[in-house]
Amino acid sequence: MDIENLDNVLCALLEYEKFALDAFKHLTTLVTGVIVIVATFHSKVSEAKHLRWTIPIATCLLLVCLMYSLKLCMSTLQGHADITALRGHLGVRNGGVASLSGDIEKRTKRLARQDTVVKVGLAIASWTFFGGIISLGAFIVANIY
Repeated sequence: MDIENLDNVLCALLEYEKFALDAFKHLTTLVTGVIVIVATFHSKVSEAKHLRWTIPIATCLLLVCLMYSLKLCMSTLQGHADITALRGHLGVRNGGVASLSGDIEKRTKRLARQDTVVKVGLAIASWTFFGGIISLGAFIVANIY
């Protein structure tokens, strides 16, 4: 693989990292908003007659989602730094050719692990978010009717 193709791959990875970071930021914002709403209406929740047990479950699921989202934001930022450093090592800006140093190999291996971590983490964060929202929805429906 030549330098230009490798740079194109790294640019695509950089865009993927940006997309993942935006997804985690949005998820974090949504989760904190839902937790604040639940805390705001806590007194009304204690007066509810049906499915009160769904509120602690929803809160726990949303907190797990929040923790994973924050962890993945930090992990994604590290991946962004690795991609930027690899592009710098390629000498794309200077037109030079990079030598395969230990730093490049270390960053490449970390990026390979990063991809798996992001995919698994996004799945966990998404499912816990949806689980929390479904729990809250069940509580609301059960107590409205």
